[in-house]
Amino acid sequence: MGIRSILFKVKDCMMKRNVIIFLIIMLCIVCSCSQKNDAQDFGYKNDYGSITIYGYYGKDKDVIIPKKIDGDVVQIIGYRAFADKKLTSVKIPNSVTKIEGSAFKYNHLNRVRIPNSVKSIGSEAFFSNLLRKVRISNSVGVIGSEAFSVNQLTSIKIPRSVTEIGDYAFANNQISSVSIPKSVKIVGRKAFGNCMRVKRK
Repeated sequence: MGIRSILFKVKDCMMKRNVIIFLIIMLCIVCSCSQKNDAQDFGYKNDYGSITIYGYYGKDKDVIIPKKIDGDVVQIIGYRAFADKKLTSVKIPNSVTKIEGSAFKYNHLNRVRIPNSVKSIGSEAFFSNLLRKVRISNSVGVIGSEAFSVNQLTSIKIPRSVTEIGDYAFANNQISSVSIPKSVKIVGRKAFGNCMRVKRK
């Protein structure tokens, strides 16, 4: 075997090795981006196996809330737990049953999905974000006052599970029309702000 052949094979092996290293690095980056935030990023309390998150100390602006912490289920997002953290996205796990008042107030969220485990959304829970799209699952019974006020919503679908919508819940948005299901028994003052077309269905 000539020297040229040997050099060519060495060079080929090095190129393959570099490609493999690059792919491993990229895989690690993708995996790290998809992982939930560490438990140490959150302030929380454990009430007999039910976790309430009351604070966020992480640096990530795209937050994935874990379904469990220390083996116990996250069920409540506490008052002002994620308020004023400049968050750009949040993923709420399908274990949370209650989002308390001002939980995500004053952030930069542009969309949010409320999972089908949530029963109530507190007052000002998502007040003053950049929300353009909100998906409320068919499990929510109560939407608190100003819960989604001061955002950029152009439409909203109220699920049939909702029985109460608080004062100014969707005020100061860009909603042009909305249909309220018969299940809703209480609609607060200016719940939809200056929306011109509010009808029962």
